[in-house]
Amino acid sequence: MRDVLYEFSLNPQLQWPLEQDLWILANASGGLFVYADTVIKYVGDRTFGNPTSQLNDVLKVIDAHPLPNVSRDEHPMARLDALYAQILSKVPGRIMVNTRRILLGLILNPGKEFRRPDDLDYNFLVFCNWLGMTCDDAYAAIRHLLSVLDAPPRNEADRRMLGSFHKSFIDYISDFTRSGFSYDIEHEAYQLGVECTLRILGPIPGGIDVGDTNLFIRGPVSTQVGFLKPGSGTGANIWLSWPFGEETNWPNHMMRLELYRLAVATAVEGIRKGEPAFCTEFCIRLVTSQFDCYIMHHFPYRELQNVVFERSRRHEFIKHGILNQLPVKLFHFNDIAHQTPARLQFRRPTASATNPSDPWNPSCEHYREGSWGEGKHEDWATEFHMDSLPLLSACDFCRKRLEQHFDTLKSRSPDHLVSILFTSTSGSFAEFQFIDPDDGVSEWTYWFVYYIKEEDCRNL
Repeated sequence: MRDVLYEFSLNPQLQWPLEQDLWILANASGGLFVYADTVIKYVGDRTFGNPTSQLNDVLKVIDAHPLPNVSRDEHPMARLDALYAQILSKVPGRIMVNTRRILLGLILNPGKEFRRPDDLDYNFLVFCNWLGMTCDDAYAAIRHLLSVLDAPPRNEADRRMLGSFHKSFIDYISDFTRSGFSYDIEHEAYQLGVECTLRILGPIPGGIDVGDTNLFIRGPVSTQVGFLKPGSGTGANIWLSWPFGEETNWPNHMMRLELYRLAVATAVEGIRKGEPAFCTEFCIRLVTSQFDCYIMHHFPYRELQNVVFERSRRHEFIKHGILNQLPVKLFHFNDIAHQTPARLQFRRPTASATNPSDPWNPSCEHYREGSWGEGKHEDWATEFHMDSLPLLSACDFCRKRLEQHFDTLKSRSPDHLVSILFTSTSGSFAEFQFIDPDDGVSEWTYWFVYYIKEEDCRNL
């Protein structure tokens, strides 16, 4: 507090703060460092420029919330909540809309994605452009919260990210019972993410020409899910709220590339989580047409298959040209990706055949989930590898059975349709589904990655 006294050039002879006020603050903190630290930052906040008045605000909050019925264990956090409420109350109503968007942005993604591609520094500049907020609007929105938010100076916004000094502030606004900030903050933050993503992707359905840049897309925990291919657009349609020249060193084209990459990553993650806003024709067309290659260990191809091959939506995707159906005679077993696991789902009604053979080989070591057993309706799924990989063994039995099913159907029903989702990479996604020709009731469905060259796609 004495540092605040000197910083604001208050009378050094002034007995400030009073010893009794310091005792009040010490008792209110209850030994909680974050409370004391936030009080010091709030009192010394140069936005207000009046530490005496700020200290009086804190003392009034303490006096107004004596907390007589709160246990000592809960006492420090209750005081902290009251302090946070006081700080938030200082934000003028006319700018609270932008303040709310920034806080929701921190909830949505607290520093995980808004980073520079070269040194992974957190980046407030990208964050503001992502939110569609100008430099002036962004700093106006947080200027009353500098005791709880660590904001980079404007000339460092392209190297640092906004963050909270203490996680407890994010916890506070995330808990409606404590802050009343949002009844469902995760959903509200999610809606903001959808809005920002589609605002960026909407004007550039054909992607951006990335040139010779290997523009990779991040997934969870900084994994790479794939690399983008050069698109047909320049990205000029992506509006920049904080462009080059306003105390930043980022060229506009670089910012647009970063926003595009971030938006694609958000759409991919939305598909991974099965979020309806991203499991749409637009987003599926995006992730199947704008990648040069997928990193299959991290790209959510199973989830993508689940969306596109889902029975209730199959007709929709066929109608819009996303999903194609081709005769099995055009497919070759050797073009199935053996390095990526194939999935199998088997269904057979109860007592549908006399002495039915068991489709499961006891020697198979891969998992099986669902229902099965003598006299029961069978509906189970499994996943198997066709080539051995480090720490993973191939299932020779399931591989040979898939090959046999392929050959049998090509021989007996060469025009039987296989559903395929073509992509801009060398790997497409296929669904091979048929009724067992031997018993006439069992349904087999395989999903696998199928390698096909771009020129072959055009010829099919």
